[in-house]
Amino acid sequence: TFFETGDQQIEQLTQEFQFVGTALDDRVDYIMGLYWFEEDGHLDSYNRTLDFTINGAAEPFNEIFTLVGIDNEAWAVYGQATLADAFTEGLSFTLGWRYTEETRGASVKKDEFRGPLGLQTANCDPAQADFDPDLCLSFDADSTEDFDNLSWMANVAYQWTDDHMSYFRVATGYQSGGFNGRGTTLGGVTVPFEEQTSMNYEIGVKSKLWQQRISLNTAIFYTENDDLQIAGFPPGADSPNVGTIITNAGESHVYGLELELMALLTPELEAFFQYAFLEGEFDEYIIGQDDLDGDGVRETPVDVADDTEFSQSPEHAFAAGLRYTFGDVGFGNLWGRVDVSWQDDILFNGGAGVETVNAPELDSGDNKERSVNQQSAYTLVDAQLTLEQIPLGGQGNLSLTLWGRNLLDEDYRYTSVDLLEPLGFGIAHYGDPRTYGVTLNWQTN
Repeated sequence: TFFETGDQQIEQLTQEFQFVGTALDDRVDYIMGLYWFEEDGHLDSYNRTLDFTINGAAEPFNEIFTLVGIDNEAWAVYGQATLADAFTEGLSFTLGWRYTEETRGASVKKDEFRGPLGLQTANCDPAQADFDPDLCLSFDADSTEDFDNLSWMANVAYQWTDDHMSYFRVATGYQSGGFNGRGTTLGGVTVPFEEQTSMNYEIGVKSKLWQQRISLNTAIFYTENDDLQIAGFPPGADSPNVGTIITNAGESHVYGLELELMALLTPELEAFFQYAFLEGEFDEYIIGQDDLDGDGVRETPVDVADDTEFSQSPEHAFAAGLRYTFGDVGFGNLWGRVDVSWQDDILFNGGAGVETVNAPELDSGDNKERSVNQQSAYTLVDAQLTLEQIPLGGQGNLSLTLWGRNLLDEDYRYTSVDLLEPLGFGIAHYGDPRTYGVTLNWQTN
């Protein structure tokens, strides 16, 4: 049996200033801005693990007290400019950039008592008589790391006609590194994970058809990732408990297709359709397998790229819908909508099994084969009927919506955590079952 209680609080402050303007006879539109972000917070948690499987007794017994503090600051300066009708009418160029500096700070204090019931130590102070190093793991760490990045974007577009435009874009992306405050070892909480960067190539077409009653947008993209950040829940090297850990997958790439169609079939009837294809592969994913010196870092490097798949990434997905506007019914405007969405199979944990040299009891086998890490394809159907702009005699207006979600009562999970090795169970989060209700909104003049 596993229990967890605690308190979490985060305070954030964001400030942003922008300046927008035009130049060169209104042929250049530009924007410049400054951004500032501060974040302070803490997480206090208390975990207790009991095993009642042996003669009904709680053995072994485990307690973990964890205090995590975060102190993050970031600032950025950015700009973007578009030159219209460059060299020839209809051709435009856009350039953008963003420079960011961040300081990520984390403090972690952990006291862990473990052992058979009745034998756990009362404290983690080596100066005390009841201190037992075999039953106690304790550390107090305070770490800071600085990150900076210059990202850029370049886009060229051509307006063939008033109804057809195509573009090609190259852009970089960035996400800062940080610390694993809920790691299980001293090395795990003081060694930062690295920043994630990407290079994206995209080509697309935007069109209006059938006297502008149809909008058709398509895009094909290819993205290369360096040090992709992946969240996992590996067992600790010095602890039988699990930690929430972000690691970096060295190199990976993703490519796909997006299609969006909107059509006004009649003045009253609108149709929507969206389709997405996505495929991702790891090119290099080196992990350590064993903590040989007990500092929380696994020293034996192994490339698991060929055995690891992208998680939470359906290969195919689509959504479609119809909206019918009945119009003025005498005391408001009435319209209704039905939406259908479908998602392909996904994995919640696409990582390969870990085989250790000096800790075979932690071998995981093939994570992808376990049912807790899989979700088969599923379909969701939603609908709503809305009566809006109901007059209230000078006091504003009302809107009344009857809605239903997951009308087929589909049983599906949107995330899952595999803790079978360290704790003997998994955690699954299920989507809402068939749900229906009424929403009433009042808008004043």
